[in-house]
Amino acid sequence: MTPGPTTVGLAVEAVGDLRVHAELMVDGEVVAVERDLSALMGLAPFQGIDVGLDRRSPVSWSVRERFGTFPWTGTLHSVTYRPGEMAPDAGPRWLDVLREAGTRYE
Repeated sequence: MTPGPTTVGLAVEAVGDLRVHAELMVDGEVVAVERDLSALMGLAPFQGIDVGLDRRSPVSWSVRERFGTFPWTGTLHSVTYRPGEMAPDAGPRWLDVLREAGTRYE
């Protein structure tokens, strides 16, 4: 990779059954693909979407505890977030998840 401005993109598709497919792109080229990842449930509505640093819920608590938050140190020119289509089973599946959570804490 050469020094200078870079465009990074992440495309995530909700495919149902609380699973997503993801593609990571750098300067328009796909550099990583993952299929059937667990969907993140309800994190963004409570904490917002962070770019460059996330002190409240890091991807790995053990890495955060060992190394700290190590925020992005480059220049961030812009961020665009475009919500896509909901998963095909979003409504019914959410009801199941909420019912299970509710009975767990009764």
